[in-house]
Amino acid sequence: MRGFIALCLLAVWSGTINSLPSYSEDGPSSSNDVRSHLEKLEEFMEGRKKDTAKILKGEKDTNPGIFGNIPKADEMFEGDIIMDDDLRNAVLGKADKRTVITAKEKFWPRGVVPYVFDKKIDKKSKWCVYNAFIAFRKHTCIKFVRRTTQKYYIFIRSNPHYCASYVGRRGEKQPAQPVTIGHGCTRTGTCEHELLHALGMIHEQSRSDRDDHININWQNIRKKEQHNFNKYKYAMTNDEGVVYDYNSVMHYPNRAFGIDRSVPTIESKLDPSLKFGQRISFSVGDVKTINRAYKCARDKKSDELVQTLSDVEVKEDLIAKENSQSEY
Repeated sequence: MRGFIALCLLAVWSGTINSLPSYSEDGPSSSNDVRSHLEKLEEFMEGRKKDTAKILKGEKDTNPGIFGNIPKADEMFEGDIIMDDDLRNAVLGKADKRTVITAKEKFWPRGVVPYVFDKKIDKKSKWCVYNAFIAFRKHTCIKFVRRTTQKYYIFIRSNPHYCASYVGRRGEKQPAQPVTIGHGCTRTGTCEHELLHALGMIHEQSRSDRDDHININWQNIRKKEQHNFNKYKYAMTNDEGVVYDYNSVMHYPNRAFGIDRSVPTIESKLDPSLKFGQRISFSVGDVKTINRAYKCARDKKSDELVQTLSDVEVKEDLIAKENSQSEY
């Protein structure tokens, strides 16, 4: 508990530099300027004390990147995550974070994920999901299987306005767990992205070590959107020992949630001109993360997953099974 409080307090004060009242480069020009500055500084310090007290009481903080206006259960979080009570309580520090994302019940047993397509899903979304299934079959041990009698499964649907998923397996709380593929979300990498959420993966820039790799331009993010850039604490996540991955299909693009879309909201500390947020397909880091999380068997000689079916065979197999059964 002390460690968590210490992290919160550090976060409170980490945003002070840009918020402090400041002089011009030439310094104060009169005693009135000094007096005004001290008054503003006192006001600022009093505000920080109140924010610290809120954190210690488990309340929300208004400082960028800490808590912000965290969405309620079933509302959208970080652009495409459907919030649930477990995740919300963890983000607010009201629950043991080890029980949220790293818990075994959040993962699909043996990496087998039963699925059902909504009868109304459009063809483009459906083929996007099929292509994502192929990528999972090719690079991981995750198996998406047509649901027969399984109690828990993902229900894949399309929506004209958004794409979204819960993080991890819902289980008893929602046996038919929705995964939504919007009309503008039909790139293979985007479908992989949503399915990775359902498998328990979070956004790359939410990692506990993200500040070692990226800068967040808070001034270009609307206050009501700043909660989308929260950093999860170490105990809440498990990066499976994979280094920070700018190429991850789970990374926000440079200008995500920007007020001025010509100005980045995220920049690499390694190279400010670096572009990320690709939605083509898995990166090497994505594959390593999912394989380690689900303890996938590997070919010892090549350290690559053993593949028994070609892409064409996998797609034909999926289509055959789909056509052989009526929609749920």
